[in-house]
Amino acid sequence: GIISQWLIHSQAEQQFLPSAILQEIEQDLQHLAQKHKKQCFEVALIALCKSGKSTFLNAMMGCDYLPSHNLPETARIVRVKHTPNCIEGVLWDGRTELLGHERIRERLKALNHQARMQGMWPSEAGLATGTEGGLPELVLHAPFVALEGKHFDQQSFAVLDTPGPNEAKCMALVKQVQNIMNKADVILYLLDYTKLKTKEEEEMFANLRNLRSDICGTFTDRLFLIVNKIDLRNRHGLTPKQTVAYIADLISTDIPEMQITPDRVLLVSAE
Repeated sequence: GIISQWLIHSQAEQQFLPSAILQEIEQDLQHLAQKHKKQCFEVALIALCKSGKSTFLNAMMGCDYLPSHNLPETARIVRVKHTPNCIEGVLWDGRTELLGHERIRERLKALNHQARMQGMWPSEAGLATGTEGGLPELVLHAPFVALEGKHFDQQSFAVLDTPGPNEAKCMALVKQVQNIMNKADVILYLLDYTKLKTKEEEEMFANLRNLRSDICGTFTDRLFLIVNKIDLRNRHGLTPKQTVAYIADLISTDIPEMQITPDRVLLVSAE
């Protein structure tokens, strides 16, 4: 097909391109070829620690597969594939398959803890190959109850659960998350309503502010801001309408390259 021809052509042009640029092009084309073969629609889920990311994703699945805690939990990226017929849920950790939400949750908790305690972070060499930095990819097959009755023709659907900017403890992991954001079809950036207009607000938006200006614009048409914990609003807090306008205006003002319209700000309660 066309993608295969591009791959062959890029190799033929190797003598004319700087190696660094060629490597980046080849990686992107390899990703496109793999994605075309899999026909998978990918969503990257990004959030700071304690923003309710795991709770939000568990709610989408209708079952507590992912560990959630006040302390940072996510140290490994998990590809959650929407599998309607896999009622119990199946986790593949690179060596074994585990069935059932309780076993899966405990296994993920152990793998995250192991990664943090033993420094099992992705390697630069592993990232260059398109793998999880040399570590086996974690794949969770489970149905998304939020997608019940939805049809994707021949295309599959997956959410990539990633460590938040304040959870990623090594540069390779940060780069891996950025790579995922670059290549995802949709990016969901989960925000905590209770942190708006507080000193923690700066940290919530820092990850977006720190992106290179030349790639901010490429995210705009793929980025949605999900405001979690809206149910915790008190009578002094921003109303739903005010919240949407506040976030859209804040990002568009602070990051001119990333113009966010109000229709890309969604309010939810994971509980």
